[in-house]
Amino acid sequence: TYRSARLYDAPMPTVLYRLGGLIAAQLRLPIPAAVLAHRDVPLGAHRDTKNPYPCSNLTAFFRHKAEGGWLVLIEGGVAVDAADGWMAAFDGQRLHGITDTQLKPGGSRMSLTYYIPL
Repeated sequence: TYRSARLYDAPMPTVLYRLGGLIAAQLRLPIPAAVLAHRDVPLGAHRDTKNPYPCSNLTAFFRHKAEGGWLVLIEGGVAVDAADGWMAAFDGQRLHGITDTQLKPGGSRMSLTYYIPL
């Protein structure tokens, strides 16, 4: 996993390019046609209803000088600490969300969700 502070300061296209290649290579998956990035924003309970095709979500989490930002799979009754470098695969059509994040000075939290075709 990337743990360099430079990752958090890089322009978003650079981050997506680097992480997309890393994830695809490590998991031996084709780079998906769609990706969604969230940086420093809480995401309340929601369902991913506008996916471009039938898919599963593969989300990579990055946290630097930040607390919170747990992944909550509401219908499954599960909440997990989405730590730096952690990944989760789940059905985004089911109710889920991200808890609030408390950023320290210079901190950041980012999640990249890849839509992997079924």
